[in-house]
Amino acid sequence: MTVLRHSLQITAYAENRADSSQICVRALTQSDIPEAIETLARACRSVGGGLAKGYCPANPSAEIVSRRGRQVLAWMAFVAGQGLRQQPAGLVTLVIAESRNGKRPSGGDDRRFSIGLLLVDPKHRRSGIGTMLASQAVVEAGRQGAGQVEVETRADWPAAAFWEAFRNR
Repeated sequence: MTVLRHSLQITAYAENRADSSQICVRALTQSDIPEAIETLARACRSVGGGLAKGYCPANPSAEIVSRRGRQVLAWMAFVAGQGLRQQPAGLVTLVIAESRNGKRPSGGDDRRFSIGLLLVDPKHRRSGIGTMLASQAVVEAGRQGAGQVEVETRADWPAAAFWEAFRNR
């Protein structure tokens, strides 16, 4: 198993360029969590070739909540559905991990910023939603003081090509 690590430099992402009137990206709320988990599960189930095992977290709800030493910020993308209802289309998490000893050095910031999850419902892939969500997380990391955001993915996962293209845009 080959793991790819990408470092996304914050300076390359001045602002989120969400330009679609059909897509809404907003911070995840407590009431969104059931839909977020279902979106995550649907995306995981869509991965073929036996990758679903190990691709989807064992406890999806744990991936979108903060805990000691680990702050998780999350956003969901919604697309226009029937009537006024918006349908969940994707989810991204920005994980901000404190230093291993839980302390920051005086005058410094040794937090680690990483994309924990980026999942897009299969029926909405290749529509710009993943780019919008990733941009949102990277822009927020910059606001929080990050110089870069790290992303890890397996080379045989569908996200590998996405992150390579995103990093090089």
